[in-house]
Amino acid sequence: MYASAAIVSLILFGMGTGALILGISRFRISDASFVARRMFYIFACVFIWDAGYAWMGLCYDSPLAYFARGIALVGIILYMIAVLEYVGELSHYPRISRYSYYVVYCIASIISLIKITGKETVTFRMTPWGYWFVSKLNWGRYIQFGCILVSILFYFVILSYWKHSTMLGREHMIIKRFMLFAPIMFFGYIFDTLLPSMYNMPAIPGSAVAAFISAMLLYGISRRYKAFGINENNISQYVFRDVSVPVLVMDANGRIVLWNKIANKYFGRTDEELRDHTEDELFSLPDEDELIEEIEGEEVYVVQDRDEYCRLTRTEYYDDFNDLMYRICFVQDVTDMRIAMREMCESIRTAEEASAAKSVFLANMSHEIRTPLNAIIGISEILLADPDTRDNSKQQIRHILEAGDSLLGIVNDVLDISKIESGHSDMVENEYSLPDMLHAIGGIIRVKMVNTPLQYIVDADPDLPKMMVGDEMRIRQMYLNILTNSIDFTEKGYIHLKIWGEREYSGIRVYTDISDTGFGMHEDDAYHIFDAFSQSDAHRKRNSGGAGLGLNISLKLAQAMSGNITVDTSYGHGTTFHVSYFQRLKNDEPIGEEIAKAIRSDNYEFKDKQDDFEIRKHTGKKVMVVDDSKVNLMVAKGLLAPYDMEVTLVSGGREAVEKAAGQRFDMILMDHMMPEMDGVETLRAIRDLGGYNLTVPIIALTANAIDGNREMLLAEGMQDFIKKPIDKKLLNDIIDKYC
Repeated sequence: MYASAAIVSLILFGMGTGALILGISRFRISDASFVARRMFYIFACVFIWDAGYAWMGLCYDSPLAYFARGIALVGIILYMIAVLEYVGELSHYPRISRYSYYVVYCIASIISLIKITGKETVTFRMTPWGYWFVSKLNWGRYIQFGCILVSILFYFVILSYWKHSTMLGREHMIIKRFMLFAPIMFFGYIFDTLLPSMYNMPAIPGSAVAAFISAMLLYGISRRYKAFGINENNISQYVFRDVSVPVLVMDANGRIVLWNKIANKYFGRTDEELRDHTEDELFSLPDEDELIEEIEGEEVYVVQDRDEYCRLTRTEYYDDFNDLMYRICFVQDVTDMRIAMREMCESIRTAEEASAAKSVFLANMSHEIRTPLNAIIGISEILLADPDTRDNSKQQIRHILEAGDSLLGIVNDVLDISKIESGHSDMVENEYSLPDMLHAIGGIIRVKMVNTPLQYIVDADPDLPKMMVGDEMRIRQMYLNILTNSIDFTEKGYIHLKIWGEREYSGIRVYTDISDTGFGMHEDDAYHIFDAFSQSDAHRKRNSGGAGLGLNISLKLAQAMSGNITVDTSYGHGTTFHVSYFQRLKNDEPIGEEIAKAIRSDNYEFKDKQDDFEIRKHTGKKVMVVDDSKVNLMVAKGLLAPYDMEVTLVSGGREAVEKAAGQRFDMILMDHMMPEMDGVETLRAIRDLGGYNLTVPIIALTANAIDGNREMLLAEGMQDFIKKPIDKKLLNDIIDKYC
């Protein structure tokens, strides 16, 4: 009898311990997840329950039997709470209802526990299954029965709530399995609770066994419940099945052993046609001429029997002996990318060819336009410096010079491709006279209006500073673009320029309104008026012939000077451009009422600007000027005259080489673009003469002012660079440096 009792107790203790170990391992493996925590609580209660009864069965007429039974009863109470909480969390049953029940349940259970553990209620007998109790019916026992039945009923209430609150089929299946818990527990209570109380017989450890069985049932259901979601154990199945690219798994011999469904569709092959094949049977490298079009560093393959291209991403897996087990290959389709790359390469080649053609065109245009400008500006400066020029002619010459300077500024901006493409122009700040600038602009505008009935009106605020610091050439260009636009599209009336300013820290913000009585513009045309190559419908009626760059360039110039240009217009009622920009100040002397009135009446007395550099004589020095334009040679001779040097004029490269071979020059000014022999070829031929010609300073003199031309000429061996039209100060600095 004692042996069988020990076996039963050992079985109970083994079930409880096994449950506890399973709960702990599940808790550790699952990183304390919700399900793992709740299952741990349930298994811990099973351990307390079964271990208490196992100990009680071995007490053998010891008072400790009452204590061991009390421990088991505590396990029963906690077990029911743990089960209800587990199911309640899964079903999202309201917590306040659950917790309220737990409080009532615990109070009632403690009261019954106190009553049913006393010696007057419980006695013990030795049975084949151990030292087990015989209990009498009393009100404490009835409370215990009530707690058990109400808990089972509440368990069904929670399941019913869950069933009606979910639409998921998998959860309905889980709920059906949870229903088995109640019959198992009720069946166990029959043997150690109901029968001993009703028939005065020793209890049989049915509830302890039922607790273990029901706990294992909950564990199995929880594993099934978790299997419905994605976790670290099954995520590879989802990824492998649903990943949007073909995936191939190959063994150590390179044979394909596994693939996803997308691979069948991508390769156009059945399972039998993929199984045990190798990479070489699916992919091949493209031809070398095709590889040229691929992105550098990327290995691209052609899919066999299909006009598709792909990239392969391989990952290798090794065992503990460092032997290759499997290779996983992800196939990324790059057919569309390759087509786009080919089109992009073709577009780049086309763009580069167009850019090269544009650069050649602009270089030629720069030379062709700047060459006559060099003559216009150079001869004008020579005539103004000539004391024999009559005063009444100087005013006209000044207008020619001012127009040439303004045109040069426009050419510099339009023909400089690097500045146009970058969208900005560098500001060169110098001190300038505002009245002189307004007078110069007025001279050009009035010439444009000679054959029109238009009137040009300038209102300058007398409080404006007389001297400002900024890029006078850019400001002139900005005003001339807008004023020319107004002239082109105004048939009668006037063009009105009103200028004023507001002092700011270290400078002044200049405001200008340029109004006309022209056609005006529609709202949609005004919206696009500052777009490059854009002209309104009204503009096209006049057939101005403009390219539509003027206003776009003017806006960028204003923005470069921390300003802006806006427009107010309505069709048939004229246009007003609002211009603002910032200028620095060195002094704040105003132009005054007298000058403001003179500017308005076009009676302002313009004074010739004096050169701000000193011309030193270089008597006896010999300079050769090489240029294929006779006018440019005349201009150069006139500009060199004040230096009292011996000037030799040469119209071609061959003649220049002959002159250099026959006499020694202190400096050579060399045109770049010449027929037969250009400047660089002439430079090399002169250097080949040897002797003093190896070191004679040869200065590039060119109308090709495209960015990069200076660097190219200096790299070819030129000592310095002067662009046409010739800047007198730069020429003076170079003469002082090399002569």
